[in-house]
Amino acid sequence: FFFVCSVVSCVMVALFGLDAPAVFPIVNASLPAWILLAVAPSWRYTMPIVTATILGFAVLYVFWTVLILISSEPQPEGDFFTLDGLVKLFASHDYVFVGWVHYVVFDLCVGRFEVQDAQRSRVPHLLVVPCLFFTLMSGPMGLLLYGAVRHFFARDDDTSEEQAPLQAPGK
Repeated sequence: FFFVCSVVSCVMVALFGLDAPAVFPIVNASLPAWILLAVAPSWRYTMPIVTATILGFAVLYVFWTVLILISSEPQPEGDFFTLDGLVKLFASHDYVFVGWVHYVVFDLCVGRFEVQDAQRSRVPHLLVVPCLFFTLMSGPMGLLLYGAVRHFFARDDDTSEEQAPLQAPGK
């Protein structure tokens, strides 16, 4: 569903010339995926829905980025190398929209990782839920919180470093 919503939004933009403010509400369709991660992590459709949401918004991100790059409209005068340059870039609705979709996709990827890793390492899900909230609201803070929760509550004695990327080397 979410993948289809994203593809439909790309088609609508292409056919009807919708702009970033008109498409922006579609990005909030990621919230059901977060809710599923929090309340139904073991449901057989949760991970496929979350993955489809991630992929759908990744398609939207790429589509919108290409639109910006091929646009005949003047690009904002800015850069990624200074704070002032970044502020100038984000004065454009298109750049803010692309930045927001970027955050939505990556934060949801991190939330998906947290749930899957917690299931593998048998971290109690109730301890993961606050991590998901903080990942949604402040990505790196949620990931760090999950790392701490995993460190203290994981019940996987034989986890290798490949399976536990947040574990400190030598543990």
